[in-house]
Amino acid sequence: MIKWSDYEQRGVIFEAFLPSDETEPQEWLLRASRNGILLTERRIGLVWVPRFGPHAWDVAHLEEALDEMLIELSKGVLDAKADGRKVTIEPRHPVTDANSPKNAALAHRALSAYAKTMKSLQLPPPLFRAFARLPPMPEFGLLLPTAVSVEMRDHMLAVISVGELIQDLAEPERAAYVARLQGAMATDVVANVLAVKEELVAKRVT
Repeated sequence: MIKWSDYEQRGVIFEAFLPSDETEPQEWLLRASRNGILLTERRIGLVWVPRFGPHAWDVAHLEEALDEMLIELSKGVLDAKADGRKVTIEPRHPVTDANSPKNAALAHRALSAYAKTMKSLQLPPPLFRAFARLPPMPEFGLLLPTAVSVEMRDHMLAVISVGELIQDLAEPERAAYVARLQGAMATDVVANVLAVKEELVAKRVT
């Protein structure tokens, strides 16, 4: 899950989490903690899969659950029934602070094109995932765009742009540039991948 938002009142931190992919339960996780100790947590089912961020109705359901927790806090119920487990206060996911339907749509498009590039160039999945900071699981099509940061998208777009140019090459040059691309991705530096793109563009011009 990814942290979507947080709220603090009377020393208690309330954190809201969304599923990062479609294999996870489609629900909110709302938890309350004080000084790193979990007081309580609740799971609220989502009406819609948050591909482009949570729907307004789902946010309203989250707010209702938070209001109930705040009432329990004011009555001392949360502290009296504290869960007791230790938790780490997590930072918000990089994408959530700048989340918008446009960013999610761009992320969705990048995920789809990135998967196609991997298959067409027969690139090793571990390298492909590592370069884009993608989790080991699930499949590309199941990762929700809301879990894709701008950095992840930029890494994917760099590889996609090189892959489009490699597609037009004939063997053995095509195989040579696929190897070049893999080597650049292994350095984990976007600039090195884009350098391969610049070389391919220059070849086209000449």
